Amino acid sequence: MKKIQTDKIELFAKKYIVDIGIAAVFIFFALVLAERPKVNYRSIQNDKRSLPVVSRTVSVKQMQEKAATVSKDESENPDPSDFSADEFRIQGKDAEKLCEAIKSDRYKLGGINAAGNSIEWLNEVLQVADLYDKVTEEKPDLVLSGDIRKLKEQTEEKRHMPFKSLKDDEQKKIKRLNRLILELAYPKEAPKSHNLEVRNIFEPEGNYEKPPELIIIPEKPYNLIAVLEGKEKRAIMREYTGRMVSFKTGDKMIDGAVVSEIDRVVVTAKKGKKKLEYRIFNIKKAKDKK
Repeated sequence: MKKIQTDKIELFAKKYIVDIGIAAVFIFFALVLAERPKVNYRSIQNDKRSLPVVSRTVSVKQMQEKAATVSKDESENPDPSDFSADEFRIQGKDAEKLCEAIKSDRYKLGGINAAGNSIEWLNEVLQVADLYDKVTEEKPDLVLSGDIRKLKEQTEEKRHMPFKSLKDDEQKKIKRLNRLILELAYPKEAPKSHNLEVRNIFEPEGNYEKPPELIIIPEKPYNLIAVLEGKEKRAIMREYTGRMVSFKTGDKMIDGAVVSEIDRVVVTAKKGKKKLEYRIFNIKKAKDKK
């Protein structure tokens, strides 16, 4: 009996000690939480002065400098007229040979900072504003394409000005003209630009329609097919794009010229101070001669 009573007392004591320990833990956490500072969030919202104020002014210059640090390198979007290593590699050309060919003609190119016989040197040559005039003077027998003639007209007044003083679009036209004239003057050494254009499988020629600013119109964009006589004379002409159009006196052509006179076999148009004539073969006069 005494042993049973002793076991019960020990079990009760152990349980009592465990209960006291659990209670002590709860009391400890209750005291800790009670000592935490109370925050009245409503009063903070109503009273802005209770919030710490951090004042810092950022100048426009600092913002521009930060933007500049994250901006992409301009070399990621090169000018399409610039020469590239890929063009020479894919088309089997040698940049050094093109440099040597240009140097052998002894053009006065001015100060070029890039190392000789390099692609960088060639791209600086494209920035010589009057390069077209120097090349055509040295090689007067070159047969100019419609693109070159159009760019020549568009840059007539700008080619005698410092390249760096020109606007961005004017610089691009100068570089494009220079690139095309180098390709024409040095066909063995110079790679063709835009040789890897994406082809449009829905067009016979495989080309995508170019944006208006990239379309270069030939010097004489029409061929005179016939003249219709009646109350109002009309000229039937074929546009360089293959489209058939008709004009009456006073109508404006695609190149900006205005039809000034329509005769039986001749149509005259004026473009500024220039006078353009479009002619057809006169069948009646040919028969009369017989």
